[in-house]
Amino acid sequence: MGEDRKVSPGARTDIQDASKDLLRDAQWTDGTIAGIRRGAELINQPWYRSAAFLISLWIGAGLAAAGAAAWLLVRWRTRVGCRRETAKGDAAYARVSMDLPVTELNAGTIPAASRYGGTVLEKHRSFLGRYDAATALSNRVHALTRRQQGKRSSLALARQFADAAAELDALDDVISDANALLNRSPLWPTAWDRQLAPFRRDLAGIEDLLRKSHGAGDSATAAALRSFRDRNQGDMEGWTADLAGGTLGPEDALDRLRDARTELTELLNRHAETVIEGFARTEREARLMRREMEEARSGTGGRKRPGYEPSILGTVYPSTYFFSVPAFSSGFTTGVTSINSARGGTTGYGVGGGSFSGSGSSSGF
Repeated sequence: MGEDRKVSPGARTDIQDASKDLLRDAQWTDGTIAGIRRGAELINQPWYRSAAFLISLWIGAGLAAAGAAAWLLVRWRTRVGCRRETAKGDAAYARVSMDLPVTELNAGTIPAASRYGGTVLEKHRSFLGRYDAATALSNRVHALTRRQQGKRSSLALARQFADAAAELDALDDVISDANALLNRSPLWPTAWDRQLAPFRRDLAGIEDLLRKSHGAGDSATAAALRSFRDRNQGDMEGWTADLAGGTLGPEDALDRLRDARTELTELLNRHAETVIEGFARTEREARLMRREMEEARSGTGGRKRPGYEPSILGTVYPSTYFFSVPAFSSGFTTGVTSINSARGGTTGYGVGGGSFSGSGSSSGF
């Protein structure tokens, strides 16, 4: 070996080790031959039999196997998600299909002159077209093979079907409620209770929201929210009693509910400013929190999907018109997580927070 036949220091040691034991025993000829043979093997060894290449080969094979396993896991999880979304869509689509004749009858008796009924009827005019579109999505989803279900595009298609069916399922309930409430049919109390349900959830969640507002639970904006909650819990009972007694019409009752939820939106807007001022250290952090919270509220951030409120007000007004307590809490969590991540700290709901605002009537940011 020499300039034309270089070997590594490790290979030289290997050649020497092949002779050492024999030479220690004074077996000079055998030791010399053993060293020469081992040297010939290593000096003329093809590159593909080298230890470095073999080690690289094993490492590469291990990485390839790990990559294949990860790919199979992703495909499996995508396939499971696709089937889950398809099952959700199937359940909602089946309910809509079963109730379709009743939905058409309910729509036929909604008073078109009503400012609420007229808007619901506008939504109904596109109902059959959207039902046909959901049917087409259902056919496409159910035509997917097992292999195709593992693709992300198939999961997106299944989610689209599930969302379309869920919105139709909610809309046919709204059509039924609008008919019952506006015409004061025997089912109007149940329909009215469903209109109050989102507002009740808001009022019930205020205290928990304030408790986790990073020291803002004793602020003036928090006191205003508590006062609003206490007052409106009694007001709701009064609206229901007036409806039952005939001294309050269905449209006026919906107006009162709309006004109360609009007032809550304004109060949440103000409290959002309080908690942002208390948590954000810089204007950049405040902007980041508002942006993240806006995405959480609208459903445009990450994988969150926009919701649809199954109520008359939720159908008449855009989804961003009312600022709900659950939306505040969701935006709060997202904002705090983003800020703490930017700071390099830990995340958690109770660490601090802020929120954003946005309603159809006004916007605080």
